[in-house]
Amino acid sequence: MNRFSFFVGAVSLAAVVLMGCESVPKKPATVVYKYENNGSPVEITVLNTTAKSKEPSSCTVTLCANPTTGYSWSYRLTPDKVIKVTDEKYVQEKKDERTVGAGGKQYYIFTPQKQGIADAILTYTRPWEKTKSDQKIRIKFSIDKNRDIYVQDVILGTDK
Repeated sequence: MNRFSFFVGAVSLAAVVLMGCESVPKKPATVVYKYENNGSPVEITVLNTTAKSKEPSSCTVTLCANPTTGYSWSYRLTPDKVIKVTDEKYVQEKKDERTVGAGGKQYYIFTPQKQGIADAILTYTRPWEKTKSDQKIRIKFSIDKNRDIYVQDVILGTDK
C-alpha cells in the first residue's frame, strides 16, 4: 500500500468516526458545589442537558433555614431576563413530629432563559428588621447559547 492510499484511508476513517460522534447524544452533566456560610452548609447543584434534550438545564440551590425564628431567604436576580426562579420551597427536617421550631432546607430552582451573565443574590433576614442581613450569598451564572447553566463565582458572607 502506498503512502497516498494510506493517507486517504486514514482521513476517511477519521471523518467517519467524527460524524459518528456527532450523532451520539450527550448525557446530562451534573455538578455539585458545596460551601459553608457562617457555619451553615450551602449546596449548589447544576444539571446541564443538551439542546437536543426536552429537559431544560437547571440549578438547584439548597440552603439551611428555620422560618420559626422569623428569618427567611429572599432573592434578587440581575438582570432578571437571563435566569429565573422556576420553583422554590421549604422542607422541614423530619427528626421528630413533636419537635417545635425544627429547621429545614430552603430550595430554589433556577432555570436559564437566554444566553448571558446573571447574578442571584440570596439574603437571610427578618423582613421587619432594618439591620443588614445575617447571611448573604451571591452566585454568578453564565448561560451559553444552548441555555446550559454554569456557576462562574460564589461569594459567601454577611453585610455586617
